[in-house]
Amino acid sequence: MASWSRALASEESLAAIAADSDAELVDRLRALEELKAAACAAQARAAAALDVSVRAAHARAGLPAEKQGVGVGAQVALARRESPARGGRILGFAKALTQEMPCTLKAFSEGHISEWRATLLVRETACL
Repeated sequence: MASWSRALASEESLAAIAADSDAELVDRLRALEELKAAACAAQARAAAALDVSVRAAHARAGLPAEKQGVGVGAQVALARRESPARGGRILGFAKALTQEMPCTLKAFSEGHISEWRATLLVRETACL
């Protein structure tokens, strides 16, 4: 765990936060939510880039098209500490965002929408 994340989770940090005014706490919550969304968007970009990279390596290795990219979802899951099945869904979400929904990805990256809202947009527009 990085030192900054340990500091965010420490009791000393919580005591310091509790001393803030209500307005400062609300502002901190908003800033952290925007940061969290931007980090999730960066994860989506990284997952999509990993998929492209692995598929290219598989193609260079002469694997048939249907076998290219096999295992990427599991790698994403491992990196994000999720189940392999969830990793596949995360990868699908990332690919849809980066390849088909640039405006949603931009809003997500800027912290205007949460991961949940981005997921809903991807899911509800998948059939279009």
